[in-house]
Amino acid sequence: VVGSIESLRFKQMGLGFEKLTLETAGDWGLKGLFPSSLEGQAQMRTKELKNGRLAMLAVSGIFTQGVLWNAHHFPFVPQ
Repeated sequence: VVGSIESLRFKQMGLGFEKLTLETAGDWGLKGLFPSSLEGQAQMRTKELKNGRLAMLAVSGIFTQGVLWNAHHFPFVPQ
């Protein structure tokens, strides 16, 4: 399901990402819980970026732990 949504979104953005900007990055068009004020919107975008960066760091830590402990499968700890 997510792959189909992503492929539709990819078509909207164009194959060369020519329409991709900092303002449209990660925008799925779901505005139900999005703040109505411009200041709130900017704050929410910043929170989303920080959350994504934290998630990337967490995943890289998981993979590093798996490589260092030679445990290349979940739960990435030695047996």
